[in-house]
Amino acid sequence: MVDTLYLDGRVLKSDTSYHVSSTQVIALVAGFCQKLPIQLRIVIPDKDTKDTSKYGGSGGFKIPYERFHGTMELLYHSEVPHEVSSCDLPVLVKSCQNYYICGLCHIMRYLVKSGAELDSSIMKLLGYKYSCFKSSSEVSSRTYLCEVAASNFLNTELARTGKVDDIPQVIRDFEDLLSKPIVIHNMDKQQRKILSKTAEYQKKLQVLQAQISPGENVRKVVVDTKDLPVLNHVFADGVDFMLSDVSLIPVVHMFIERYSPDVLEKIPLIVEWYQRVADVPGVKEAVEACSICFTNLREPTMEVIEPPSKKFKIYKKEGDYTLLEYKQGKRQPKVKPVKPLTIKRDLKSVLEKIGEEAEFDKYDQSALDLSWADFPPQVNPVTGELTTLRAQRKCGQIENLVQGVRSVMSAMTSSSITIVEFCSGGGHVGIVLAYLLPHCRVVLLDNKEESLNRAHARVQALKLDNIDIYQCNLGCYQSSFDVGVALHACGVATDMVLEKCLQHNASFVLAPCCYGKIQKTDTISYPQSVKFRNKELTYDELVLVGQAGDMTCWEFEKPQAIQGKKCMGLVDMDRCSAAQEKGYMTTLATMQPAKCTPKNNMIIGKSCR
Repeated sequence: MVDTLYLDGRVLKSDTSYHVSSTQVIALVAGFCQKLPIQLRIVIPDKDTKDTSKYGGSGGFKIPYERFHGTMELLYHSEVPHEVSSCDLPVLVKSCQNYYICGLCHIMRYLVKSGAELDSSIMKLLGYKYSCFKSSSEVSSRTYLCEVAASNFLNTELARTGKVDDIPQVIRDFEDLLSKPIVIHNMDKQQRKILSKTAEYQKKLQVLQAQISPGENVRKVVVDTKDLPVLNHVFADGVDFMLSDVSLIPVVHMFIERYSPDVLEKIPLIVEWYQRVADVPGVKEAVEACSICFTNLREPTMEVIEPPSKKFKIYKKEGDYTLLEYKQGKRQPKVKPVKPLTIKRDLKSVLEKIGEEAEFDKYDQSALDLSWADFPPQVNPVTGELTTLRAQRKCGQIENLVQGVRSVMSAMTSSSITIVEFCSGGGHVGIVLAYLLPHCRVVLLDNKEESLNRAHARVQALKLDNIDIYQCNLGCYQSSFDVGVALHACGVATDMVLEKCLQHNASFVLAPCCYGKIQKTDTISYPQSVKFRNKELTYDELVLVGQAGDMTCWEFEKPQAIQGKKCMGLVDMDRCSAAQEKGYMTTLATMQPAKCTPKNNMIIGKSCR
């Protein structure tokens, strides 16, 4: 069996017709691969005609069908399996059938890894430690630009306007990104590599060579870190051509095709990037596989090495995707942002402004202890590669969440209940729930491939047929569900889970973590509840309370730990109040035993349905 990739088959129309952004980007990634062990399914609206000979747009990046396994098949939306339609397209179904990869960036990474089975050189598209696009769009501005902003422009603005007379925001943001100095993992090494090419460095090296005796080793030229050259952005992620650049090629190309004559003068860095990308080995071939040719805006100028007073570039043509650009000058020191509020100075007044303390409820603990000794080994967190002590603590946390799930399910009459463990990691909670509740469908959802692979191995060993695994960002999952669970979802992730549960009128059991990392998103603002907003509490003040909440520690009797517990409770009170205002019955409880984790708050919400 082979994997199956479901692509969004909608065709957008302006002055030409073309695929939606995600389909064009995936088509281009496939162009870099020799052959993919993946069969292709194109999902089209039910009103369209299912005619493969007439399918596809006249413009944009076309799908290189020959790079995929077998014959492409067109499907109507109504014919797509429910597990696939649970998420926004694109969706890849792994050959094991209960493992789904969703979202553009995750699928791009998977295609590269699959293509690398025949050509390992394309793995460098994933960058250092294969980390490109590992961070989700909710926390990474780069991923957001490439996955969300670029797609929104191509799918909405460009389709609506056709000819572009002004610079859209996504193009402005990319131009701004290219104008900034880079910060990369091995920047010092790259800086010293390019410094060694300068005439000034060579002169110093010659002086040292003249001073040594015959047979003595040549000493290195010592250069202080502050005197290293500033590296400019030449690609989206710095000096390496990666998937981030691949994802932006379609939107930049289609923008340039529709530009007004004076527009390109306003985006000189993108113009340089566009011409530079065309010279990267393998790119033209991949683009041509998608029936596209780069627009020849101007002949690229190949600059040679000049004295250090002038700018110079080093172009590498031997298949390396690295390009360094040097700009004379010293790195400017980073200016640390000044926090307007501090715990020492301002927390007391903020707590006085709130004017109340969190009240913790008691909940039924009669069935709290689970018979771990009677479970198969793979149910135990130890199998999930946790240390023995940490696994014992994790067992205590799981017992509390399982009891919380049972309490919200007690009033449910449906024979088909779906439980989603968000930010599941290795699936410690979800696997226990699936084992204890075989009549329920359990979904493990996370964006970390390594953790989900461990969870999948445990599921297969247990032969559980009521678990589906989704590797995707939280926002990709669109299906309805009955209970949402999250154990120690970091910072704003807890609130994103809460928001998802409220949207689907689902009950929830949440154990928050990293209170000081709450942050505003496009759809979440703080305070979340009318109750706390009426106290005229500001966003910064609530963040301060969250930061104080993170001062909890394993020494539970210390004053800072006691204060941290109070502050955690206040942040969770805001969450409870927001749910109550939506008609939920909520409980704010402390896990038992309380010492199973310093982050021992648990929020239980029963839906009104």
